[in-house]
Amino acid sequence: MLQTMRDNAQSWVVKVIVFLIIFVFAIFGLESLRLVTTNTAVATVNDEEISQRELARAVNIQINQMAQSEKFDPTQIDEKKIQKTVLDQLIDRTLLTQTAKNYGLFFPEQAIDREIISQDAFKEDGKYSPTRFEQLIRQAGFTPRQYKDAMVEEMLTTQLQYGIAGSEFLTSAELKRLQQLEQQTRSFRMLTLPIADIKNTVEVTEEELTSYYQQHEKEFMSAESVKVNYLLLEKAELLSAVDVDEEDIKARYDQFVEAFKKNEPPRPKAAHILLEVKDDRDAEATSALALEIEQKLQKGESFADLAKQYSDDQASAENGGDLGFVEEGIFGEEFDKTLAELKTGEVSKPLKMSYGVQLVKLVDMVQPDVPSFEDKQEELTVALKEAKAEPLFVEKRQQLEDLSYQAADLQEPAEKLKLEIKTSDFFSKDNGKGIFANSLVVKQAFSPEVLTDKMNSAVIDLSKDKVMVLHVLEHQPAKLKPLSEIKEKLITKLKDQKAVKQLEEQAASLVATLREGKQKTDAATQEEQVWKTFNDAKRMMTEAPREAVQQAFKMPHPQDDQPQYGVASLVNGDRAIIELTKVTTPEKIEGEEQQQAFMKRFMAMQRQQIVRQQLQQNLRETAEVSKNL
Repeated sequence: MLQTMRDNAQSWVVKVIVFLIIFVFAIFGLESLRLVTTNTAVATVNDEEISQRELARAVNIQINQMAQSEKFDPTQIDEKKIQKTVLDQLIDRTLLTQTAKNYGLFFPEQAIDREIISQDAFKEDGKYSPTRFEQLIRQAGFTPRQYKDAMVEEMLTTQLQYGIAGSEFLTSAELKRLQQLEQQTRSFRMLTLPIADIKNTVEVTEEELTSYYQQHEKEFMSAESVKVNYLLLEKAELLSAVDVDEEDIKARYDQFVEAFKKNEPPRPKAAHILLEVKDDRDAEATSALALEIEQKLQKGESFADLAKQYSDDQASAENGGDLGFVEEGIFGEEFDKTLAELKTGEVSKPLKMSYGVQLVKLVDMVQPDVPSFEDKQEELTVALKEAKAEPLFVEKRQQLEDLSYQAADLQEPAEKLKLEIKTSDFFSKDNGKGIFANSLVVKQAFSPEVLTDKMNSAVIDLSKDKVMVLHVLEHQPAKLKPLSEIKEKLITKLKDQKAVKQLEEQAASLVATLREGKQKTDAATQEEQVWKTFNDAKRMMTEAPREAVQQAFKMPHPQDDQPQYGVASLVNGDRAIIELTKVTTPEKIEGEEQQQAFMKRFMAMQRQQIVRQQLQQNLRETAEVSKNL
């Protein structure tokens, strides 16, 4: 089975690798790397721990992804719910990774290297740019090594899922039967019974109205609701009160420069001549050509000219083998080790790789330019203000908590902290908007202490930089709406119910009459009611209502030349009587090859999805998983 899995994986891997990596970054970010460890575990999966810090970072990444939406409302975030969802995702991912490794699945690092170099996202002017590669992955919070590790891990888990799912197959007999069913045709007649005709004659008595109202009082209860006064404390509002002088900014800039130089060592610029093993040049001949090029270099020939003449890396060959800045991990450990041992201008000995031979040249070691004070001034100013505002925010939050606890309402906290008392509209537990849809706000507003005892709420953390306190101003208990208020809507509802009941009885009576072979004498089948005929109809036909077609294809085959009858409920409330007269199943499939290819793909997708779900479920059921969240 392992070979089948590997074979299936290789056929699609190159096409989907970048999509998969983008997906895993979007969902898990750095969490897929298991780089952060702590003694506190929120879950253990077969003795492998998932740390609290790891979960926190995954949750933050998930929230950041949600924040990209235009409809994002931070007050709607339920972090506890997100934590549970993300933890389940991390557990599932850990199980898949463990299983893939147990099966001995692997993905060659050289293939990852080649895939990175070939991706358009990392190219400038059609050529691979190490600088662009580094820039993009660092924006995502990765080093090249981490990026490659994440790709390998994602490919392992995807190999496992798609490899096992790809082992599923469809027999020729199954495929033919599916095609026959798909191309089956049915001939039927349809008689529409309009509900509007019955609605126009239905009456609802006062007795029926009152009886339904009394027996279904829960339907007519108004939701319990409150109107609150509230105070908002936001760290952003404190920034304007924080002053920073230029000396502080310059001191922070000096710290930045020191850290920059420490964390941004000189970067190597490299060039190479790549000689690949080909059908017309085996490994021995490739090594011989590398030695020949080495001798030419020793005689003083230009590295750039030789790269243009011999290198199989066309993207860099046009530029004399120039690779630009090379980040550690891009071309593998052997390449990095060789480059690190070179002095500026030196060329390495021929370096044998799995895919050929390389001669590597260290072009230069370049110290990155330190951003100027002017470039960093605004950023550093904001950072300093936020740093100074943080303890002020914490202090005021504590003051708000103390004052609110001691005060009978929000007047004193508002005056002492210079906050504005705001008032909400009425909201219930289920129909709040904005911050009043936040579960923490709703929980406080309807708590016994706040609602019944008229106390101020506890401080509610809407986010790490925004908190609120509320006090119930008015309370409207749930109560039964008077009949006069909902009378018209209730009359309409009861008319609809009576009309549907009468129409269903009419349709059932007519079907019974038709099955007995009697004439269509029912009032609903008078001359103005017209039967419509559909001969050799296909499943996807659009001439008849979709519900009627679906009903026709659900019904059993006619027996002994006797039609079958059924009833379809149409989307507008009408009922359609279906008289099925003929079912034709083709022996020969039209467009057989094309249809088979489509059906195979479709069924493969369906079965693979089921198998992947079963795999994940089975791993969960057989694994030792404990949660501490």
